[in-house]
Amino acid sequence: MGSVVALGRAMGITVTAEGVENTHQMTALVDAGCDELQGFLFSRAVPASSLTALLTEQEGVLSAAAP
Repeated sequence: MGSVVALGRAMGITVTAEGVENTHQMTALVDAGCDELQGFLFSRAVPASSLTALLTEQEGVLSAAAP
């Protein structure tokens, strides 16, 4: 995992980890230096027509959790 992240960083590209399903994976990927994560840990797949509502809802949750 670290090699892939290092390669992406060396190439100057954003490193996105897909298929993150649990907090253990999330922690390992963040510690490895991934820039972005996606997967069922964050949201199930949704149709494009529901995306705006989902992002608005998550923005509210993140704003409420901010210090």
